[in-house]
Amino acid sequence: MCCGQKRSAMRMTANSSAQNTPTTATAANASAPRSALRYTENSAIKVKGPATGRVYEFSSSRPMQNVDPSDARLLVRSRFFRQG
Repeated sequence: MCCGQKRSAMRMTANSSAQNTPTTATAANASAPRSALRYTENSAIKVKGPATGRVYEFSSSRPMQNVDPSDARLLVRSRFFRQG
């Protein structure tokens, strides 16, 4: 599977489990608890959080990101991410 197919599969996985309820970052949710996710691939990607709509950037040089727990729960269902 090439890089484009991996990104496409990730989008389909995230979109199929998303609730399409993006929120804006406010002081209240900016300080919310975060979950550490590790990206398991090498190519750089931008992922829109399926629950919050936030955009997270992952790459082989920056595979660990703190993610909103509601996004993390859905993203780890794909094979591209795992908990911290």
